[in-house]
Amino acid sequence: MQGYHLVTRIPSPFYIPLKYKDWTLVRGEEGEFSGSLGIVKIFVSPDGRSSIAIKKCGNVFQGRGRAKLVLRQLNLLRTVHHENVVRLIGSYSIVDEPSRESIYNITEYCGEPLSVRIKRGDYTIEDVKKWTREMLKAVQHLHSNGVIHRNLHPGNICIEAYNKLTLIGYGHARVIDRDQNMTAERGTQPYLAIELMVEWVGVYDEKVDIWSVAVLLCDLLTGQNIFGCNDAKNSLREQLKVLGRIDDNILNDKIPSHTRPHLASFNNERKDIMHVLREKMLPERGVGVEDIAEHEVHLRHFFDNTLQFDPDRRMSAERALSHPLLLTPAPWERHLPEDEQQAIAALRFHIDQEISLAPVPQ
Repeated sequence: MQGYHLVTRIPSPFYIPLKYKDWTLVRGEEGEFSGSLGIVKIFVSPDGRSSIAIKKCGNVFQGRGRAKLVLRQLNLLRTVHHENVVRLIGSYSIVDEPSRESIYNITEYCGEPLSVRIKRGDYTIEDVKKWTREMLKAVQHLHSNGVIHRNLHPGNICIEAYNKLTLIGYGHARVIDRDQNMTAERGTQPYLAIELMVEWVGVYDEKVDIWSVAVLLCDLLTGQNIFGCNDAKNSLREQLKVLGRIDDNILNDKIPSHTRPHLASFNNERKDIMHVLREKMLPERGVGVEDIAEHEVHLRHFFDNTLQFDPDRRMSAERALSHPLLLTPAPWERHLPEDEQQAIAALRFHIDQEISLAPVPQ
């Protein structure tokens, strides 16, 4: 293939531009994973100072639906710019299999998926608060540009070495249209708001992303999903078991009559969300029950204003960012260890973090 280098033929051909021919493919789970529309491979420059992620979206034109998702992702990657949103370096297309065209995206490498960090549990409550703030900053930026993500989940978020969070994957994103019905495209079920799991009457809006951020916060605290089912019917059932019955105004105004009786049959009271979190917490993690206890008042208020079936009762991203749970002192105002060397080490970490976020252009 002229102008491109074949990296592998298994399980399908994967081509990269010749300028990256000498870059090293990272092997194993750290260097390859599945994205929302295809396979992602990580490459490191010869000097080891730079890394990129190349995503192959195969067989793009097998149908209108898949081609539309790829187009949407390409457009948003190209036009949305924010420090917590993945940066597009370039794109190219190749007919790399008989009669099958693939689209490749080259982006900055943003670290390992959040799902990996959640599985390891090697982070603190301060990391959880920081990542939640950064999720909300990214989401707020999308919303301010009239875009809803609609598929926030641990596989669509990455964490790099200095704990910076980056939002990736825009296959289900779309522009907000408050004048017409929005489609209920299926994202990742345990993270979807009710608007995306049932036939919703009228329009929904950016508040679907606020629900997803709240569920992700639960994941980070407990190590697992509190609505852990992978189909819409069962995910919604688990939501109802924890959060109680759907408000009458939503049942009557937003749920079609043929669906209403079934959802109305769930008549249980809302559970204590803090009790649910404690029950779900996995052992031997960086976040423990003592962290939940210390932040209980603010956590309870945050979830009471995000995990609501009525979108009007959910906070906006802007309001959530100003919530007491997420307020944080400036890096130089944070508590430092009494030991001088430990204090200097902590300050060095923060200084290195600032430098990494503003490198000298190459």
